[in-house]
Amino acid sequence: MISYITVLTILSIFILYFSNIFAKKFRLLDIPNKRKIHKKAVPNIGGLSISLIFILATYFINFQNNYFNIILSFSLLISLAGFIDDRYNLNVGTKLIWQLLPICLLIFKFDLIVLDIGNYQIIGKINLGSFSYIFTILCAFLLINATNYMDGIDGSASIAFLTSILNIIFLSNFLNEELFKFYLIICIPLILFLLFNFNFLKLPKIFLGDSGSLLLGFILSFLMIILYKYYSIHPILLAWGVAFIVFEFLSVNILRAYSNKNIFKPGQDHIHHYLFFKTNSVFQSNMIMIAINILISTIGFLSFNYINELFSLIFYIFIFLFYLFLRKRLTI
Repeated sequence: MISYITVLTILSIFILYFSNIFAKKFRLLDIPNKRKIHKKAVPNIGGLSISLIFILATYFINFQNNYFNIILSFSLLISLAGFIDDRYNLNVGTKLIWQLLPICLLIFKFDLIVLDIGNYQIIGKINLGSFSYIFTILCAFLLINATNYMDGIDGSASIAFLTSILNIIFLSNFLNEELFKFYLIICIPLILFLLFNFNFLKLPKIFLGDSGSLLLGFILSFLMIILYKYYSIHPILLAWGVAFIVFEFLSVNILRAYSNKNIFKPGQDHIHHYLFFKTNSVFQSNMIMIAINILISTIGFLSFNYINELFSLIFYIFIFLFYLFLRKRLTI
């Protein structure tokens, strides 16, 4: 296992460093504008670099469950979709097609679908029946874009992703060798990316870009499906693991619709923007979001384990409505 970590670390640093040089040479940069916080052009192919690391990692880390290899390999498609959007600013319809392509390929070709949303007291198992495929596609699409929404200040999407992974490990209370290797592959490159993203030790700065934020959402989505399908983790527990990301995404869009704003137009109405403008600190903003993320998942853990599944499901909806109420009171 130490050899895996060593190789992953060296590979990640090498690719991230030289991708920065490549991006500058070919002007693959995130240019500042009125909506963005950064002041200088910064390479924005961090996501493509990480997806390349994922694919290369599958050649020296073997999985008994081949679905882990499949997810890591297919992640390049969603990363390319984000890269093309960053480069050419695609319209909503084209973005939709590019995002749905890898989602549908994985779901239909490898039968990675959610058949039910759990067994609950009184009402029993909630089977999805013929709605399974549509439900799975919608959930994956929602979580991919919800993770993309978290990307607005240095580290915000990456840290939200890493915190959600920790939530899922904690909530599922399950970790075998296969999952541990998978978590290593997806977390080590991202942790090292953060060193570049925060300019640590004067490492050249790089952004995730849409190629990265969509990639992280894609990995989260299909990791949850695998945990549900092959490790029998209750769906509501998995939902609590990503609740903060989902709540924020739904709240932003509901509040935009409520205010007659275009939900597809980027803005500075996300939680990370509000926190950054209040604190004027990327570090403090990220720490507050980590705390909110962990607090919500802890509420989920307590409601599921110390009351019951049905209460946890109902409480999930209640906590979302409470979050929406609090978000409505925040003004930028």
